[in-house]
Amino acid sequence: PSLAPTLHTYVPPGVCEIQCSILDLLAFNPKLSTFVSMVKAARLLPLLSATEDPMTVFVPTNYAFELLPPAKFEALLSDPTALKAILLRHMTRGAFASADLPTGTASVVTGAGETVLVTRYPTEISVTSLGGTSRLIEADNEASNGIVHVVDKVF
Repeated sequence: PSLAPTLHTYVPPGVCEIQCSILDLLAFNPKLSTFVSMVKAARLLPLLSATEDPMTVFVPTNYAFELLPPAKFEALLSDPTALKAILLRHMTRGAFASADLPTGTASVVTGAGETVLVTRYPTEISVTSLGGTSRLIEADNEASNGIVHVVDKVF
């Protein structure tokens, strides 16, 4: 699959002033609605529109959430602490474009305080945590407050 950024194409013209926020890019994409709903439930929406500190978000698609065992998905929805932790695992401080990642494996500290491994191979980039490994399927969606990468699994 192409890693080319496409999230801007889902945002209606005139919605964003100069550049869309991370929240703007996610809110208008129907393929990312589960992540947005969960962020809302965890009361993390302000984080995705904040302008103080840039961030990088690795956003799982709706299909990535469907791959979770139903019991695990339901447990996340019923446990606000676990939900917040798994969502923050997909966020990190600083705006990291795919070109900024060194070849090989690098450690990244997430918003949950966990360390995940980001591995750049010649033809793909993966993210590995205690929760599993995902692959970037879309990279470098620039926002006014950071960068969004779309991933194929919840990690």
